[in-house]
Amino acid sequence: MPHAVAGHLLAIAAEAVENAHRHAAGPTRVSLAATSRSLRLTVTDGGPGLPAGLTLRSAAETGHFGLVGMAERATAIGGRLRVGPADDPATHHPGTEVRLELPLAGLDAAPPPPRRPPTPPAPGTPPSARREHLSDQNPPTKTPD
Repeated sequence: MPHAVAGHLLAIAAEAVENAHRHAAGPTRVSLAATSRSLRLTVTDGGPGLPAGLTLRSAAETGHFGLVGMAERATAIGGRLRVGPADDPATHHPGTEVRLELPLAGLDAAPPPPRRPPTPPAPGTPPSARREHLSDQNPPTKTPD
């Protein structure tokens, strides 16, 4: 699996688990299943469920960007995100299920992760103690003798 896809997959799982921890008072189940054609990530909680009328637009307008971010990440890697009722008769609460369906075909075409600029050294750090990010530099040139 390309690094970019794995990064987005992990971020979606982390956000879904964090939301379950924050909004549901009960166990959270995480599963990852693969077939020859797709990968399915499912995060389910036994909490009160989603607020009535919640949409991606209303979430964004009220400053709740976690769902929006998960949807954007799923789209970026060619996946399909479903967030809705858990439909789990074993719980006494409606619960919420976050499910990502990711077709395995075309994963190599996923965009690379965004590059972060190198962290500047703390003020007053002597040059000998600075860590250089060699991947962001041109190779050194040799001065003529």
